Amino acid sequence: MPFLSVNPIQLTGDCPLLGAFYATQRIRRANSSSRTRRQKRISCASRDVHLLSVIDIRKRLAACKRLKKRLTKPKLDRTWFSDEKVFTVQTPSNTQNDRVYAHVKSKSDVSAERLLKGRKHFSQSVMVSVGVSKLGKMDLVFVQPGAKINSVYYCKNVLEQGLLPDISRISSNDFVFQQDGAPAHRSRYTVAYLRSHVPEFIEPENWPPNSPDLN
Repeated sequence: MPFLSVNPIQLTGDCPLLGAFYATQRIRRANSSSRTRRQKRISCASRDVHLLSVIDIRKRLAACKRLKKRLTKPKLDRTWFSDEKVFTVQTPSNTQNDRVYAHVKSKSDVSAERLLKGRKHFSQSVMVSVGVSKLGKMDLVFVQPGAKINSVYYCKNVLEQGLLPDISRISSNDFVFQQDGAPAHRSRYTVAYLRSHVPEFIEPENWPPNSPDLN
């Protein structure tokens, strides 16, 4: 018996079920090819994330559960999150981005003035502190250059003369103050100061440890 070659498209009219089967196969192949093309076009850059130990994970989970019960939505809307940041005048050099393009045959033909970039051993920097909430943001509080950020300086210069007056001006006397677990923040001196100067704050033991990603 001779082999009979049949085009699947010709069977669509005579056999609707078989035609639908072949149509489904064509759609699946088209979708698979489309996904393959999309996957080839996507480029994802890797980045560093905060690495936590098993103990830190458990502590963070327990602290977050306590905060979830404590910070209701109205209270969360009036919570002020504060943090400090150091800005350097001379930014770090990135060899992957700092490129020199020249119409030459070899790198030795490029002048040294274009390839070498002078850099100071110690770059000037400035530290600022700021607070934000759903109600708004505060003015920057600049830390004096060369100042040692201990508990006394933090309470007298950063909180008393900077952050707290602005927060009270916007929120009156109804707010929650948040800070991270820096040594000057969690000391007994600072905790006692906050207990007597703010209506409510998140105590050091109730803020998840090693959590710069949460603040």
